[in-house]
Amino acid sequence: MKVFGKPRRVFVLLTLVMCVSVSIPALAQDVLTGEVIDIYDSAFILDEATGEWLALEVGNFVGQGDRIKTSAEGTITLLLDGDMIRLGPATEVVLSDLTVTSETADDGTIRKSTTKIITLILGKVYARVKELRGDSLFEVRTEISIAGVRGTEFSVEALVVPEPDPAPQGTGENGGSWPSPSMTEVVTRWGPVAFGSIDENGEPIGPEVNLGNRKYSQVTPGNPATEPAPAPKDALKDLTTVMFDFDALFEQLRDMGGRGGGCS
Repeated sequence: MKVFGKPRRVFVLLTLVMCVSVSIPALAQDVLTGEVIDIYDSAFILDEATGEWLALEVGNFVGQGDRIKTSAEGTITLLLDGDMIRLGPATEVVLSDLTVTSETADDGTIRKSTTKIITLILGKVYARVKELRGDSLFEVRTEISIAGVRGTEFSVEALVVPEPDPAPQGTGENGGSWPSPSMTEVVTRWGPVAFGSIDENGEPIGPEVNLGNRKYSQVTPGNPATEPAPAPKDALKDLTTVMFDFDALFEQLRDMGGRGGGCS
């Protein structure tokens, strides 16, 4: 399991140009951590030093760069700076970017923005994201798509069509690598979600679409995102059930004093 060192800090100093003093706001950047608040069956984190998958437990902390996966029947729920994230069964993700940037103005006021990017390799991610402020960013990316939100409840699923074998690669304690997804689907309970297709270089393919409440869109390789359509009833029911689980978990956490992720 990754052990985080001291937070990285970058400072921009005052610069003198042609004898004129130009003040540039000071920037400081820290990494965020998330807490494991619920596990069903089993979930694992990759130990980069040994290449082994280690079992996660409730109360463990995860952070930027960590690679996490669930068993074929497992789920894991993370609390990340006020956001709730759940990995569905047979899902693998990388917590690609979890940072908070503080900018101090000349008058001493501090503005903070967060960047949270989850790379979904395969499987399904559910998210309840609090309203973002300023330049804050929350994205779920797959090999073929990007879903960005400003505060919403939604799910993103990266899947292989046709369906993989009952025991696909990448599941279990020491599974191998995942196949590439051949479709990404987004379902919203509350919008908006900006959803778009990307090529192998991360460049956009066609315009992104904006999904409002109870909407659905999909991306297949090399094609733009489909126009938003009413969310399928089964998919919306599944998403709503997870959001009710989030409500129950939130109440439990509040009764325990409100733990759950922040700056390391």
